[in-house]
Amino acid sequence: MTTFRDVLRENKANIEAVARRNSQVNEDGYVTISKDDRWAHEDEWDAHYKELKDAEYGYSIAAH
Repeated sequence: MTTFRDVLRENKANIEAVARRNSQVNEDGYVTISKDDRWAHEDEWDAHYKELKDAEYGYSIAAH
């Protein structure tokens, strides 16, 4: 049986090449996300995070 680890190991060079082609690097060598990137303003997790924080502090309200 081929494991995910095996697939990663066998395709490491290709995976790294694709990642390099799809990455923006700043002058300090850090990979960055452009302000115009569609993922830069992702907010789908905000509501989930709020629910987790509210539950942690006992603020959640049960709906029937």
